[in-house]
Amino acid sequence: MKLLVKYHGELATYFPKTSEDNSTNVDIRENDSLMSIMDKFSIPSDKINLILVNGVNVDKNLAADHYFSDGDTLAVWPPNPEK
Repeated sequence: MKLLVKYHGELATYFPKTSEDNSTNVDIRENDSLMSIMDKFSIPSDKINLILVNGVNVDKNLAADHYFSDGDTLAVWPPNPEK
């Protein structure tokens, strides 16, 4: 299955340098959860503030129980920088 991952801000450091437009396509298995995708890229949970799947907010506390369908889009944002 294919998953498009869009990332923002400082999260770019966790994704391949070959990614374009702050996004990358990922091959996933049917049993890959949102948490397993974050683990795949070694993103600590405290570095994630907002998660959208197909434009719908997903509570990061439920990430281990959220699974994908082929062609889904995952977008992740870091916390806002302190001012």
